[in-house]
Amino acid sequence: MTNENTNIWPIQPHTSCKHELLRKYLNAWFPILSLYPSLFYVDGFCGPGRYSDGEVGSPVIALKAALACSKSIQNANFLFIDKEKMAIENLKNEIGKLNLPEKFKVEFEIGSFPDVFTTKLEKLNERIPVFAFIDPFGYKDLPFSLVSKLLNRESCEVFINFMVESVNRFMNVTEQQIIDLFGTGVCLEIWRKFPNGGSERQIALTSLYEKQLKNCAKHTLKFKMNVQNSRIKYFMIFATNHDKGFKKMKEVMWSNDDTGRFEYSSATHDQLTFMPLFNKSILKDLILKEFSSKKATKASQILNFVLFDTDFLEKHAREVLIELEQDNIIIVNPIKSNGDKRIKGTFPEDVIINFSNS
Repeated sequence: MTNENTNIWPIQPHTSCKHELLRKYLNAWFPILSLYPSLFYVDGFCGPGRYSDGEVGSPVIALKAALACSKSIQNANFLFIDKEKMAIENLKNEIGKLNLPEKFKVEFEIGSFPDVFTTKLEKLNERIPVFAFIDPFGYKDLPFSLVSKLLNRESCEVFINFMVESVNRFMNVTEQQIIDLFGTGVCLEIWRKFPNGGSERQIALTSLYEKQLKNCAKHTLKFKMNVQNSRIKYFMIFATNHDKGFKKMKEVMWSNDDTGRFEYSSATHDQLTFMPLFNKSILKDLILKEFSSKKATKASQILNFVLFDTDFLEKHAREVLIELEQDNIIIVNPIKSNGDKRIKGTFPEDVIINFSNS
């Protein structure tokens, strides 16, 4: 949330979309992880906690998500970091309005994200789940070395604002900071490969950053934020080593963009239907291409393929499977592995599916 200007400013529509992604995911993250003895949430560029038009900032969003399931949380630690003293003072005032339980421990630190959090991370128990919301204004103070340390922990997820517009604009004057951001000098090669800049270079640079994340995370997802004239502003990139986290964030991103493109556009945000839509024919073709030549395929294999190897959701796969069965393209074993009769139109993970032309 942090801006170089410490004054409180009005919220932008793309920021509202970003916060909606965060809010929806944390509404799932806190209840799921509440089984752990302790949780740790860090906002590396927290800002003052509220915008000039009254909208709350990311720290308050996180605390309210935790409060909604506070009875099941055993202990939760929150760390809010910002370089600006005024931002921290404003945030303290905003959080002071919340009725937080004693088991919620909140810390405020004035300083840079890498300096403050590197020290905290070294002292943090390896088994404590960590969620890091990293939302810089620009590309500074986000070394990949710190991000990789986070993702190498047993249970950690990051949600990063990758400010590719700023990277694209200033790479030629701040080379070392950009190399630190990516964790590799390959970024300079990509920058030079596209001398005219533009969206093509931005997409290539974002793909490289996502590739770097995949070297230390099992799953990544990105959500594109466009502003005027479809200009790319930044990507929100999520990284996790957990299947359940990936599944939940993918559902969240679909709920914020029912086209399945995972993007926001200031030109069309008032036209969103918020009713999940998807192209069944595309998904049907993908499933048939992958499985039609195979025999005795478990439903779980198809569901996992769709979830982890396509842009679609598990529920989309089930809708397509229903149509394929109605059209006699697949034959589903009427008996489940436990001996019970399978209900038509349902696809338990262990049920066997055969394609009629296999």
